[in-house]
Amino acid sequence: MRDKILESVIYILLIFLLCGFFNVQIIHGPEYRRMSEDNRIRTIPISAPRGRIFDRFDRVLADNKSIFNLYIIPDDFNIESVPQLAAILGEDESKLNEVIEKSKHSFDPTSPALIKKDISRTAMFRLEELSTLVGGLVITQDSLRYYPEGEALCHIIGYIGKIDPEEYAAHKHQGWLFNDSIGRLGIEKTYNEELMGNPGGRQIEVNAKGQQLRILSEKDAEIGSDVHLTIDAELQIRIINLIAPEHSISTCILNIHSGEILALVSTPLFDPNIFVDPNKSDDRVEALKDERHPFINRPISFSYAPGSIFKVLIAVAALQEGVIHSNTVLHCSGAFRLNDRSREFKCWRESGHGDMTLVDAISESCNVFFYQVGLKLGNARIARYARMFGFGEPINIGLPYGKSGLVPDALWKKAILNERWYAGETVNYAIGQGYLLVTPLQVVKMVAAIAADGKVVEPHIVKGMPYVENRVPITHQNLAIVRRCMLMAIESEWGTGHLARPTFFKMAGKTGTAQTTGEPHSWYTGFFPYNDPQIAIVVMGEHAGSGGVVAASYAGQIADEWLALKEEREQTGV
Repeated sequence: MRDKILESVIYILLIFLLCGFFNVQIIHGPEYRRMSEDNRIRTIPISAPRGRIFDRFDRVLADNKSIFNLYIIPDDFNIESVPQLAAILGEDESKLNEVIEKSKHSFDPTSPALIKKDISRTAMFRLEELSTLVGGLVITQDSLRYYPEGEALCHIIGYIGKIDPEEYAAHKHQGWLFNDSIGRLGIEKTYNEELMGNPGGRQIEVNAKGQQLRILSEKDAEIGSDVHLTIDAELQIRIINLIAPEHSISTCILNIHSGEILALVSTPLFDPNIFVDPNKSDDRVEALKDERHPFINRPISFSYAPGSIFKVLIAVAALQEGVIHSNTVLHCSGAFRLNDRSREFKCWRESGHGDMTLVDAISESCNVFFYQVGLKLGNARIARYARMFGFGEPINIGLPYGKSGLVPDALWKKAILNERWYAGETVNYAIGQGYLLVTPLQVVKMVAAIAADGKVVEPHIVKGMPYVENRVPITHQNLAIVRRCMLMAIESEWGTGHLARPTFFKMAGKTGTAQTTGEPHSWYTGFFPYNDPQIAIVVMGEHAGSGGVVAASYAGQIADEWLALKEEREQTGV
C-alpha cells in the first residue's frame, strides 16, 4: 500500500514537471527565446549626418565635422567602473555618476545613452582598451554640426539642439533617435526633415558582462539633403561689418525681378556654434540671458510703426484714386487742425514748408501735406491699398516665425476694441503712426513692387521655392510719378535722404522717423540703380534716431558695397 502511494506521488510530480516543461518550451518558449536574444543582442543606432547648407555661390554655411562620441548601455555598464572612466575623460566622478544615473531612467536601458561628445583621439584609444574589460561602453564616429561663418548668418541658418523625451516619443516612428538633434531656428528648423537624413544601425552580440563579441549586422546611415539659399554670404558679411555695435539693425537686400533675398541682417548677433560645441555652455547661457534678444530675426519677426516711409504708399493710393495729381499744391504752415476745436497735428518743421507739391512733400517728408491727403483717402482706402501691397499678412520666405503686422481700419477697431474710428486717427495713419504695424520685409516687398512697375514677386530665401508673381492694379504713370518723387528725396538739395546717396549711381528712396517709447525708430527704404532698378533695400534701426541720419547713412554704404562686390566679381569672372 505504501509503495502504491509513493508511486502515485511520483507520477503526480512527473505530470507537474511535464506540464512545467510544456509551459516553458511550448507556450512561453518564443517569449523566453526573445528575452534571451534581447539579453545578448544590442542595437547601436547610427545617426545620419545632416545635409549641408550653401549660399547662392555654393559657399558652405552649415557643415559637419567628424567626431568621436562615448555612449554607455545602462543595463550592461558596471557603475564600479566610473572612476576609470572619469580618469580617462578628465571628468568629475560625481558629475559622471549623475549623467549615468539619469540615463538609466530617461529611456530604454538597453539602448546607448550619450555620455560625452567629441572625445579626443587619445581618450578614444584608451576607452577602446577599457571596453575589452568593462561592458556597456560604445564609441561611435559621429558628425558634429559646424557653422563656418559663425554669427554672420545666424538668423538665417539657425541652429540645432538635442531632442527632449517628449519629442522623441512623438517622432520615434519617423526614425528619430533619442540622441538626435533637430533644427531649433532658421533654415535648420524649417527644413529639418530634409536635412536630417535616415539613420542607420548596428546589431552586436554581447556576453554576460555586456562586452561585445561580434557584429551581427550593419546598415549605413543616409546623409540628409542639401539646401541651397539665395543669400550672398559675402554681401551679408560686408553689411554686418558696417553696422555699429550699439545699433539693433534690420536690413534686407532683395532682387527686384526674381524675389531672391541676397542679404537678411538682424543685429545683435549670436554664434550658432555655441549650441553644438560641448565646450561652450557658458557662452550659451550668456546669450540666452542677453536682454537685447539676439535670437529674434527682426526683419521678419518684429513689427513696428513705419513712420514716414508709409507716405510712399499714401502717394500711390492718392494718385490712383484721383484724390491728388502730380501738380496738386497743399500748404504747410507747420501744423494742422481738423477744426477749430481739435488739437494740433504738427509737422517736423515747426515753421512749416509752405506750398508743397507731391514731389516736394515726399522729398522733404512734409507731414501736413500727407495729413490732408490721408483725410481725403479715408481709413478704408488706406487699409485697402496697404493690404494690396502685402501689409497685414506674413510672408513665407522659408524661415519660421514671420509676423503679419497690423493694418487697421474702422471695421477692425470696432471688432477688436469696440470703439469708433476718429478722423484724427486717419491723420496719424497717413504718416505711418497709430495702430499700423509693419515688418521690414513687408516694406522692402512694397518698394520692390513700385520699382518693378507694379510687378510683385514673393520674396524667398531658398532656391527652388515656387515662383509667385502678381501685379498691383496701379497705372504705370502713377508708379513713375512716385519713383520720381523718391529719387528727389535722395538727390534734391532739401531731400531728407541725401545721406543715402551712393557714390557711383542714383538711388530712389524714402526716410522715416517713427515715434515710439524712448528714441524713435530709424527707417530707410529704396531701390537702385534708379535708371535700371535691380535691388530693393530696407534698413531699420530700433530706437536709433532720425531715419535721414542713421538708416539713410547705412543704406548708402550698403549700396556702395553691393556695387563694389559686383565689380570685383565681374573682374575675377565669378
